[in-house]
Formats: sequence, C-alpha cells, structure tokens
Amino acid sequence: MSRHSQVTKAELPIWLPLSRIAASQKIILLSVLLTVAFGSGCCKTRQSAPTEPSYQGRSLSSWLTDFDHPVSEATQAIAAEAVRHIGSPAVPFLINRLSEDHHAAFLRALKEWQYNSQAGPRPQNPRNEAYSGLDALGDLSAPALPALEKLLAEVPADPTALYIIARAGPAGMAIPAKYLASNNKQLRLEARVVCDLISTRSEILYPRIPAGPDAPSLQRRICEFNLQVMHAAFLEYSQTHPQAGFPAQPVPSGPASRHASEP
Repeated sequence: MSRHSQVTKAELPIWLPLSRIAASQKIILLSVLLTVAFGSGCCKTRQSAPTEPSYQGRSLSSWLTDFDHPVSEATQAIAAEAVRHIGSPAVPFLINRLSEDHHAAFLRALKEWQYNSQAGPRPQNPRNEAYSGLDALGDLSAPALPALEKLLAEVPADPTALYIIARAGPAGMAIPAKYLASNNKQLRLEARVVCDLISTRSEILYPRIPAGPDAPSLQRRICEFNLQVMHAAFLEYSQTHPQAGFPAQPVPSGPASRHASEP
C-alpha cells in the first residue's frame, strides 16, 4: 500500500481542494466561514451605530424638535443649553441630519403636508434641527465643517450653511473667503456678507448675549443675515446698472441702521 493511501483524514493538509474533502467536512468548513463573516459584519454594524446621547431624560432628537417647532425663544434657549451639555457626542447625529437623504425625505413629506389640510403639524425639518444644534455647539461643531461645506454645492446654495460654518470657530472662519470669487452669484454675495460680519465682529454672527433666555435665536439671526445679503445684492445691482436710477447707498435694514439713526 502506498504512502498516500495510508494518510488518514486527520492528516489531510488544509490546502487540499474541496473535491478531496468529505461532504460532511465541507459543510462544517463552510458553516465556520459563514459564521466568521456574519459575526464580523455584525460587529461593524454595532460599531457604526452608537447610542444616541441624551440629557435630563430626553434624547437629542427630542431636544432638537424644540428648535423646529418652538413654543418661544425661551424654549429654543433651553434646547440650545441641552445640546451644549451633550457636547461633542451630538455632532455625528447632527451631521447625519444634514444628509441629502434626510432633506429629500423632508421635502417629500412637506409637499404631501401642503396638499393635505388634515395632515396635522408641519413635518420636522432635520436640516434646520441640525443647523440649530451645530450653532449651539459653536467651536465643538468643527467636525461638521466638511458636511456643511458640501451643502454649498447645492443650487441654490443654502445661506444658512455658510452662516453655521462661520459659527464653528477658527476652523470655520477661513472657509467663507474661499467663495468670494465663486461663479455662483448668490454664494459669492453670501460669502462677502459673512466675511464682513467676521471682520466687524457683528452681533448678527457674535451675539452680545451668546447663551441663555435673552440670547437671540438662530432664526432671528438668520433673518438679519438674509437682510444683509439682500442689501448686498441691491448694492451690487445698483452699481452694475446705474441707468436703473437706484440710489447708490440705500438705507440698510437691521441693527446697523438702527444704531446709525440714533443720536
């Protein structure tokens, strides 16, 4: 009897082809491989889905609804304080709310809500919730800058994104200047206004009361920011179309004009 015919199954090298292994051993081997692959996949899934942070018994998602459907500015101030208490762990969840999928789902729900008078309250806007949360975090929101800057490629660009970028501390303050020469007129105007707000330390971007019940809400500051953008657009148009007969320096609206008119 040859040496090869005397080799037992236990002595078979692991590199032998499957055709040389018994059917029962094939089943065991495949089961082990599938178990290992499935187990590693589960581990990765669990690692990529951390537990949502909470504060005072309310989840982050619950606090964010107070920004989108606020009862008052005081309610928003309390929600902002809660987000600040949660801190950096809130950032990944806020970034997720900025995603295109979330925004597209909101727009679909909003359209259905507009055509259905019995639909109840307006759908939650995940992007606005994310903006409010990141605004409350200030410098801690810096990890969200790549996701925020990605929104500037939308047409039209969301002006709130550039404002929130500037609110992200030193890491975000340099970004608006990159868009001063943008081919997108709207984005170029927004960048110009944001850079002006940064250089003048305007209260629109840096509120005198940054936190607490008397702090101006993000919605109020965004309204004032949008007015500044409209003013910049008017100036640019009047300078490039002098034949239109518009005044070269129209009276601006907002806090700056109020201060200018005071004796």
